[in-house]
Amino acid sequence: MNKIFLLTFGMFALGVDAYIMAGILPQIADDFHVSIGTAGQTVSIFTICYAIAAPLFAAGMRRTNTKHTLLAALFLFTVSNFLTAVTHHFIILLISRGLAGIGAGLYSPLASAAAVTLVSEKRRGRALSTVLLGMSAGTVIGVPFGIYIASIYKWRIAMWFIVAIGAIGIFALFTKFPMIQSSPLPTLKERLGMFKNKKISLVMFITMILSFCSLGLYTYLDSIIIAYGFQKSIMFIWMWGVGGIAGSFTIGFIIDFYKKPKIILLYLMGIMFFSFICMGIFHKNALLLAIFLILWGSTGWAAVATQQKTLLEISPDHATISIALLSSINYFSGSIGTMTNGIFLEKGIEPITLPYIIAGISLLAIGGQLLFIDKKIVNVREPH
Repeated sequence: MNKIFLLTFGMFALGVDAYIMAGILPQIADDFHVSIGTAGQTVSIFTICYAIAAPLFAAGMRRTNTKHTLLAALFLFTVSNFLTAVTHHFIILLISRGLAGIGAGLYSPLASAAAVTLVSEKRRGRALSTVLLGMSAGTVIGVPFGIYIASIYKWRIAMWFIVAIGAIGIFALFTKFPMIQSSPLPTLKERLGMFKNKKISLVMFITMILSFCSLGLYTYLDSIIIAYGFQKSIMFIWMWGVGGIAGSFTIGFIIDFYKKPKIILLYLMGIMFFSFICMGIFHKNALLLAIFLILWGSTGWAAVATQQKTLLEISPDHATISIALLSSINYFSGSIGTMTNGIFLEKGIEPITLPYIIAGISLLAIGGQLLFIDKKIVNVREPH
């Protein structure tokens, strides 16, 4: 397990980088003299590249050593964040965020695959959770710390914080990580082939809407909190992260106990919808707002694990490919959500209106899940 801990440095940096933008977008917008909506496209390009990196480069990665690929991916991620920290040109900023997304998109699934090969079969769950703990810690601990640094100094110092963690991760992998050959990642063709299964297609559609709503709205959480009348958003952003940790940690026990992930997901979506609506209604009460942010964060993170379990039940023989597709769908849809919310803001829609709009869109996912539970979707054939 000690070797697996070496992977968590990179995952910690990924967790910070993926979610810190929600707290520093206003500073970036001011620095580059662009609107919040335009600045939000830095998040969109990161998550789009994150989503497509692994499937696009999977074929080439089949012929490389895992350690070398992990090092190359983390090096690209770290150098790209260095470029983000020093550039004063918005186009270069967008390019650097895209490159960072590619590095992150290659590193994350490969780190999980590598962790599994380092332990026995009965310890694989623990190995995977250890790797994911790095990203969770980056979100809950690293993001508020990075935003705090940015509030005292500048947003660029927060990016230097990510660069430093990435450099530590590179050093740890280079000096201590063994040479291994892990299972190859599914190619783009293999992932797309899963859509031949109608049940899997519906799971992906529901996940797409949930990610569009949850991750897409989170990017503008700082703007929403300020619009609610609170000058310091860091504690509220931290509440969302605390909810994410709680949801990620407890959902496994809930699934194992109740054993009906489709029903569990319906409840999660209902709570998320309730949270979006109540954020606006009770936004003047800081305690209630924090509670609804915790509920939103916990249901958003727990929903992905619940969908993974559903995919395992639908097609256990194709679990690796379908779960990899779910990961790509999750981040790609989140980037589309970020772009869409940015357009809403550009068109003059107030930030406090966004949760209500997103709540309405989330009803599509709830309707799809009700259809799924009602068993009206049948398989045509299993993909090969």
